[in-house]
Amino acid sequence: MAVYDDVVTKGVWKKIGKLPIRHDLLIQPMKFIQDPYNFNKCDLYDPNTGEVTPAAKGECANLERAAVWEANHVEDRIKDHYLGRPNVWVERLKLK
Repeated sequence: MAVYDDVVTKGVWKKIGKLPIRHDLLIQPMKFIQDPYNFNKCDLYDPNTGEVTPAAKGECANLERAAVWEANHVEDRIKDHYLGRPNVWVERLKLK
């Protein structure tokens, strides 16, 4: 998940160390981009390469929307995950 860099540069999240990224997390999953005026128009976004390709809406159904997250939204998402409840931000960003 992409997060604004100010969470570190402005000290929102305290940096406590540095670890190598686990091998299974090196390749980021595909994301979708949806036209805000025509919900039937979608693209696939590869965050590993930056490539954007047209896609049928159905191809985007089980993907997350390409977005950059605010620190508090990431924190909410983590809390909700461990509490076993839906996250309002994930729900709002679902394919329409």
